[in-house]
Amino acid sequence: MPEKPITILIVDDHPVMRLGLSHLIENEPDMQVTGIAGNANEAIRIAQDTAPDVIILDIDMPGMDGLSLTQHFKKQSPEQKIIIFTAYHQEQTFNAAIDAGVEGFISKENVFDELLEGIRQVAEGKNYFSSIFSDYLIKRIRKKEKYERRRQALAEQLTPTELRILRLISQMKTSQEIAEILFISVKTVENHRSNICKKLNLSGKNALLKFALSNQAVLNNF
Repeated sequence: MPEKPITILIVDDHPVMRLGLSHLIENEPDMQVTGIAGNANEAIRIAQDTAPDVIILDIDMPGMDGLSLTQHFKKQSPEQKIIIFTAYHQEQTFNAAIDAGVEGFISKENVFDELLEGIRQVAEGKNYFSSIFSDYLIKRIRKKEKYERRRQALAEQLTPTELRILRLISQMKTSQEIAEILFISVKTVENHRSNICKKLNLSGKNALLKFALSNQAVLNNF
Protein backbone atom coordinates (compact mmCIF):
# COMPACT_ATOMS: atom_id res chain seq x y z
CA MET A 1 0.00 0.00 0.00
CA PRO A 2 1.39 3.47 -0.89
CA GLU A 3 1.97 5.94 1.92
CA LYS A 4 -0.69 8.56 2.50
CA PRO A 5 0.17 11.65 0.42
CA ILE A 6 0.99 14.96 2.09
CA THR A 7 -2.19 17.04 1.96
CA ILE A 8 -1.74 20.71 1.18
CA LEU A 9 -3.78 23.91 1.28
CA ILE A 10 -2.58 26.76 -0.97
CA VAL A 11 -3.47 30.32 0.05
CA ASP A 12 -2.65 33.19 -2.33
CA ASP A 13 -4.69 36.07 -3.68
CA HIS A 14 -3.18 35.81 -7.20
CA PRO A 15 -4.98 33.24 -9.41
CA VAL A 16 -1.92 32.63 -11.62
CA MET A 17 0.27 31.86 -8.62
CA ARG A 18 -2.37 29.56 -7.12
CA LEU A 19 -2.66 27.68 -10.42
CA GLY A 20 1.10 27.40 -10.85
CA LEU A 21 1.67 26.07 -7.34
CA SER A 22 -1.23 23.65 -7.67
CA HIS A 23 0.11 22.19 -10.93
CA LEU A 24 3.61 21.91 -9.46
CA ILE A 25 2.40 20.03 -6.40
CA GLU A 26 -0.11 17.78 -8.14
CA ASN A 27 2.66 16.38 -10.36
CA GLU A 28 4.24 14.85 -7.25
CA PRO A 29 2.95 11.36 -6.35
CA ASP A 30 3.50 11.92 -2.63
CA MET A 31 1.51 15.17 -2.48
CA GLN A 32 -2.11 16.18 -2.87
CA VAL A 33 -3.68 19.63 -3.02
CA THR A 34 -6.84 19.40 -0.93
CA GLY A 35 -7.75 23.08 -1.05
CA ILE A 36 -7.03 26.41 -2.75
CA ALA A 37 -7.99 29.76 -1.20
CA GLY A 38 -7.73 33.35 -2.34
CA ASN A 39 -8.19 35.01 1.03
CA ALA A 40 -8.08 34.36 4.77
CA ASN A 41 -11.78 33.59 5.19
CA GLU A 42 -11.68 30.92 2.49
CA ALA A 43 -8.47 29.52 3.96
CA ILE A 44 -9.94 29.20 7.45
CA ARG A 45 -13.07 27.47 6.13
CA ILE A 46 -11.16 25.03 3.92
CA ALA A 47 -8.63 24.25 6.66
CA GLN A 48 -11.47 23.38 9.03
CA ASP A 49 -13.04 21.10 6.42
CA THR A 50 -9.91 19.35 5.14
CA ALA A 51 -7.33 19.50 7.99
CA PRO A 52 -4.32 19.75 5.62
CA ASP A 53 -0.89 18.50 6.66
CA VAL A 54 0.77 21.67 5.35
CA ILE A 55 -0.62 25.14 4.64
CA ILE A 56 1.25 27.33 2.13
CA LEU A 57 0.58 31.03 2.64
CA ASP A 58 1.46 34.16 0.74
CA ILE A 59 2.52 36.74 3.30
CA ASP A 60 1.00 39.66 1.38
CA MET A 61 -2.77 39.38 1.07
CA PRO A 62 -5.64 41.85 1.43
CA GLY A 63 -7.44 41.83 4.76
CA MET A 64 -5.79 39.33 7.09
CA ASP A 65 -2.20 38.90 5.88
CA GLY A 66 -0.12 35.72 6.02
CA LEU A 67 1.39 36.46 9.41
CA SER A 68 -1.97 37.16 11.04
CA LEU A 69 -3.43 34.07 9.40
CA THR A 70 -0.49 32.02 10.69
CA GLN A 71 -1.19 33.24 14.21
CA HIS A 72 -4.85 32.24 13.80
CA PHE A 73 -4.00 28.73 12.63
CA LYS A 74 -1.37 28.23 15.34
CA LYS A 75 -3.84 29.36 18.00
CA GLN A 76 -6.42 26.89 16.74
CA SER A 77 -3.93 24.06 16.20
CA PRO A 78 -0.34 24.59 17.42
CA GLU A 79 0.79 21.47 15.51
CA GLN A 80 -0.37 22.82 12.14
CA LYS A 81 2.56 22.99 9.68
CA ILE A 82 2.85 26.28 7.81
CA ILE A 83 5.12 27.50 5.02
CA ILE A 84 5.12 31.17 4.09
CA PHE A 85 6.39 32.31 0.72
CA THR A 86 7.05 35.97 0.08
CA ALA A 87 8.64 38.55 -2.18
CA TYR A 88 9.76 40.49 0.90
CA HIS A 89 13.31 39.79 2.05
CA GLN A 90 13.54 42.12 5.05
CA GLU A 91 14.99 40.70 8.25
CA GLN A 92 12.07 42.11 10.24
CA THR A 93 9.59 40.15 8.12
CA PHE A 94 11.62 36.95 8.47
CA ASN A 95 11.81 37.29 12.27
CA ALA A 96 8.11 38.10 12.51
CA ALA A 97 7.30 34.91 10.59
CA ILE A 98 9.52 32.77 12.83
CA ASP A 99 8.00 34.39 15.92
CA ALA A 100 4.55 33.57 14.55
CA GLY A 101 5.55 29.90 14.47
CA VAL A 102 6.02 29.06 10.78
CA GLU A 103 7.99 25.93 9.90
CA GLY A 104 9.04 27.16 6.47
CA PHE A 105 9.90 30.51 4.88
CA ILE A 106 10.55 30.55 1.14
CA SER A 107 11.41 33.39 -1.23
CA LYS A 108 9.02 33.81 -4.17
CA GLU A 109 12.10 34.12 -6.35
CA ASN A 110 12.87 30.46 -5.66
CA VAL A 111 9.44 29.08 -4.81
CA PHE A 112 9.17 26.73 -7.79
CA ASP A 113 12.68 25.37 -7.13
CA GLU A 114 12.41 25.04 -3.35
CA LEU A 115 8.76 24.50 -2.50
CA LEU A 116 8.56 20.74 -3.01
CA GLU A 117 11.60 20.05 -0.84
CA GLY A 118 10.26 22.53 1.71
CA ILE A 119 6.92 20.73 1.88
CA ARG A 120 8.59 17.36 2.42
CA GLN A 121 10.91 18.69 5.11
CA VAL A 122 8.14 20.48 6.98
CA ALA A 123 5.79 17.49 6.74
CA GLU A 124 8.52 15.42 8.45
CA GLY A 125 8.62 17.85 11.35
CA LYS A 126 11.68 19.80 10.22
CA ASN A 127 12.14 23.43 9.24
CA TYR A 128 12.93 24.77 5.80
CA PHE A 129 14.17 28.26 4.92
CA SER A 130 15.39 29.60 1.59
CA SER A 131 19.17 29.98 1.53
CA ILE A 132 18.71 33.70 0.87
CA PHE A 133 17.60 34.02 4.51
CA SER A 134 20.56 32.10 5.98
CA ASP A 135 22.26 35.24 7.34
CA TYR A 136 19.07 36.21 9.17
CA LEU A 137 18.81 32.72 10.63
CA ILE A 138 22.42 32.76 11.85
CA LYS A 139 21.93 36.17 13.46
CA ARG A 140 18.78 34.91 15.15
CA ILE A 141 20.57 31.84 16.52
CA ARG A 142 23.47 33.93 17.81
CA LYS A 143 21.09 36.38 19.46
CA LYS A 144 19.31 33.51 21.19
CA GLU A 145 22.62 32.04 22.36
CA LYS A 146 23.68 35.43 23.74
CA TYR A 147 20.33 35.75 25.49
CA GLU A 148 20.68 32.30 27.08
CA ARG A 149 24.21 33.06 28.26
CA ARG A 150 23.03 36.31 29.84
CA ARG A 151 20.10 34.60 31.52
CA GLN A 152 22.31 31.86 32.91
CA ALA A 153 24.85 34.38 34.19
CA LEU A 154 22.19 36.36 36.04
CA ALA A 155 20.72 33.17 37.52
CA GLU A 156 24.16 32.25 38.85
CA GLN A 157 24.96 35.70 40.23
CA LEU A 158 21.69 36.67 41.88
CA THR A 159 19.25 35.05 44.28
CA PRO A 160 15.62 34.49 43.23
CA THR A 161 14.55 37.46 45.37
CA GLU A 162 17.20 39.70 43.82
CA LEU A 163 16.13 38.63 40.34
CA ARG A 164 12.52 39.44 41.14
CA ILE A 165 13.49 42.86 42.48
CA LEU A 166 15.62 43.53 39.40
CA ARG A 167 12.67 42.55 37.19
CA LEU A 168 10.42 44.97 39.07
CA ILE A 169 13.04 47.69 38.69
CA SER A 170 13.00 47.04 34.92
CA GLN A 171 9.25 47.72 35.10
CA MET A 172 10.03 51.15 36.60
CA LYS A 173 8.75 50.24 40.06
CA THR A 174 9.98 52.38 42.95
CA SER A 175 11.45 50.91 46.11
CA GLN A 176 8.19 51.70 47.89
CA GLU A 177 6.16 49.89 45.24
CA ILE A 178 8.52 46.91 45.29
CA ALA A 179 8.26 46.72 49.08
CA GLU A 180 4.47 46.64 48.88
CA ILE A 181 4.49 43.97 46.16
CA LEU A 182 6.92 41.71 48.03
CA PHE A 183 5.56 42.49 51.53
CA ILE A 184 8.94 43.64 52.81
CA SER A 185 10.26 46.92 54.13
CA VAL A 186 11.68 49.67 51.94
CA LYS A 187 14.98 49.31 53.83
CA THR A 188 15.13 45.64 52.85
CA VAL A 189 14.53 46.58 49.23
CA GLU A 190 17.33 49.13 49.41
CA ASN A 191 19.65 46.52 50.89
CA HIS A 192 18.82 44.17 48.04
CA ARG A 193 19.45 46.92 45.50
CA SER A 194 22.85 47.58 47.06
CA ASN A 195 23.74 43.88 46.99
CA ILE A 196 22.68 43.57 43.37
CA CYS A 197 24.91 46.50 42.41
CA LYS A 198 27.87 44.92 44.20
CA LYS A 199 27.36 41.53 42.56
CA LEU A 200 26.96 43.05 39.09
CA ASN A 201 29.73 45.61 39.61
CA LEU A 202 27.38 48.53 38.94
CA SER A 203 28.15 52.04 40.10
CA GLY A 204 26.99 55.53 39.34
CA LYS A 205 23.63 57.28 39.32
CA ASN A 206 20.83 55.19 37.79
CA ALA A 207 23.29 52.40 36.86
CA LEU A 208 20.99 49.75 38.31
CA LEU A 209 17.95 51.09 36.46
CA LYS A 210 19.86 51.31 33.17
CA PHE A 211 21.06 47.73 33.60
CA ALA A 212 17.56 46.50 34.40
CA LEU A 213 16.03 48.25 31.40
CA SER A 214 18.70 46.97 28.99
CA ASN A 215 18.12 43.40 30.24
CA GLN A 216 14.33 43.57 30.53
CA ALA A 217 13.68 40.78 28.01
CA VAL A 218 15.90 38.43 29.99
CA LEU A 219 14.48 39.46 33.36
CA ASN A 220 10.90 38.92 32.20
CA ASN A 221 11.66 35.21 32.04
CA PHE A 222 12.49 34.91 35.73
